[in-house]
Amino acid sequence: MTKQAGWLPLFVFLVLVCGLGLRLWQPGLIEYKTDESYMFRSTQAEAPLKPFPALGMPSGARGLVNPGLSIWAFSAPAQLLSLKDPPALSRFVGLSFIFTLLGLFAYVLRKKDFTAREREIWLWGIALSVANPVMLLFTRKIWAQSLLPVLSVLLFVSWLERKQHPAWRLSLGFFAVLIGQLHMSGFFLGAAVLMRELYDALRARSSWAPLSLGVVLGGIPMIPWITQVFVGGGSTKIQEAVLSSPSAWPEFLKFRFWTYVVSFGSGLNFNSNLGHHTRSFVSDPLVATTLTLSGLLVAVLIIGSLKRVPAVLRRRPILLPFQRLRPTGQLLWLGFFLCGVLMTLSNLRIQRHYLILLVPLLALGLSQLALALFPRSGRWALGIYVILQLGLSAELLSYLNRNNGAPGAEFGVAYREQSP
Repeated sequence: MTKQAGWLPLFVFLVLVCGLGLRLWQPGLIEYKTDESYMFRSTQAEAPLKPFPALGMPSGARGLVNPGLSIWAFSAPAQLLSLKDPPALSRFVGLSFIFTLLGLFAYVLRKKDFTAREREIWLWGIALSVANPVMLLFTRKIWAQSLLPVLSVLLFVSWLERKQHPAWRLSLGFFAVLIGQLHMSGFFLGAAVLMRELYDALRARSSWAPLSLGVVLGGIPMIPWITQVFVGGGSTKIQEAVLSSPSAWPEFLKFRFWTYVVSFGSGLNFNSNLGHHTRSFVSDPLVATTLTLSGLLVAVLIIGSLKRVPAVLRRRPILLPFQRLRPTGQLLWLGFFLCGVLMTLSNLRIQRHYLILLVPLLALGLSQLALALFPRSGRWALGIYVILQLGLSAELLSYLNRNNGAPGAEFGVAYREQSP
């Protein structure tokens, strides 16, 4: 690691500690509506195996039922740790997120074949992911999507280590299939990874056996869901979801995926969570100042990247062989390009929360862009941005605490104010 970045590990660790505090503060201050209530009640069933149903709750894709893992991921800790109320289950989500990124933090520090720049990009990515205000709200929520970073990090680490031992390729196949069972958006990321591995296998650069075994093992829990899709009418619901569009424009022409990459990745778009409360929230002078400074930093990055577009196109990076990219670049290509293309071409209405599965890649892209555009001042800009995001997260929770949530908006009335 470069001398200038020697303070970075301590800084990231302190950000993790702050992120932990933000996720444990005011445990009753959580979003709790129909989905969250369904998930919690499903984990509390006392009959044998009742907390572990073969299928999950209906999804937004024309009511197609989710795989059972979407509930098991909450039922297991609820039963093992005696989590008997929604705030306890919400704390489990927050703790899972922080400890997953803490494990990734330790892994990044110890990974010997990372370059100094690559290690720095990952460390900034972890810090930005923890500080992101939108991600803070999602990780204080009893929602299957909120646990996606646990599996996505395991998938990304398996990808980075896949050439070290066959067990890692088995792990890669396992998590590539499993992540879609936690939330169906994960099938697109898993497909992107498996498509790339299949290409390598066909070119005789890797063995089929470990990956295939991992795919089979990962697919066992989803047998009831596969039966429901192909026998129980689920395929018709998928077809309806793909072909339907609430507007005249097909979904694949709206490029929602890459729009959310910017708005979610920057942590500045929480209008969906606050709804009509947004204007009241941003009217606070401290919040307005924080948002203005954050927006300026993001704008500088966007303008700086646009200025470099002609030079980048002249180098034709799209034609650069995949094998010549560094491992981090390969992951970013799989997440931002291939996964995005697959999700967009599906013609499904992409929701903002689908991109939770790209944590921490969203932040890695931001940190790589900043350090590439501004080699000297980039790390200081990133440090300021992380602090601003942490401040914005604290201000957001403070606002929700004063108003008992965001009544009438997506967040709704906080759980602590609801009748039992």
